[in-house]
Amino acid sequence: MIKDDTMKDFTIDHFTDSFEIRYPNHGGVRLQYWRIDPITGCKIITIYRGDNDVWRIWVSDQDGNDRDIDTLKYKDTGKRLCSKWVHIHVKKDGGYYNDT
Repeated sequence: MIKDDTMKDFTIDHFTDSFEIRYPNHGGVRLQYWRIDPITGCKIITIYRGDNDVWRIWVSDQDGNDRDIDTLKYKDTGKRLCSKWVHIHVKKDGGYYNDT
């Protein structure tokens, strides 16, 4: 489930469908949601820093208060998450990653 530009919740029709979300007005950050296991519900989420380094994207699951995937120090990063719900956050506070 995701909130659209009017903050209304929505979800995809089939939870095993892969998709990508792009934020063109927020530095071009993006998220890919793919390789969903229909038995476990686990999925791989990959996030990408966009073309404007001050924008940051991170994902947290419903387990704990941590940031499970974060572009603060990475241009792109991903992880397999098995939580039913994930939360996507986009904020203008990045610019710290080291691309070496």
